[in-house]
Amino acid sequence: AGCIGIYSVFTGAVGLAWGAVSVGIARLMTGLGTGGEWPVGAAYLTDVVPARKRGFMMGLMQAGYPIGYFLAGLTFSLLTAAQFGWRAAYCVFIVPGVLAIPVLLALRESPAWLQMRQARRNAQGTAKTGTGLGFRELLKEGNLRPTIRGCVLQFGGNFYAWGINIWYPSALVYDFGLDKTQAAFMT
Repeated sequence: AGCIGIYSVFTGAVGLAWGAVSVGIARLMTGLGTGGEWPVGAAYLTDVVPARKRGFMMGLMQAGYPIGYFLAGLTFSLLTAAQFGWRAAYCVFIVPGVLAIPVLLALRESPAWLQMRQARRNAQGTAKTGTGLGFRELLKEGNLRPTIRGCVLQFGGNFYAWGINIWYPSALVYDFGLDKTQAAFMT
């Protein structure tokens, strides 16, 4: 719920921004909120959905991104056509995040996670239970090359995803001469 709260607050802050630096900071924080919530949601989904339905449900979850992107473009188009401007769109985009918070607060921990936590508590004092890599371990010989590969792949994926979000609509307006409503519909 905290990550969704961060996403919501800073999405609204984009609409209240006074310059490029404040927009950049607000978008960074929006991305951190999204980046913090998505893996938690994916892990939770895999814990609570039966294995035979898991692929479908993960696909449905992934489909939410382009659907949300389409709805955001439609909302932007309608608000700019009504002369409210882009700032109003960012303020409206707070609503889905705020509506998600009570849902997230009502969720209970998954049974698989609770069992794992209990097993870890039972094993404390008798054996070291950590099996994951610490941050320093990622930079040691043998792990450094896969760590760098993973970072490069993540950077490329983020560059692509944010490029679609930020560059594409601007390119339609400034490079191809579409007005903002047409660019929103195209996007």
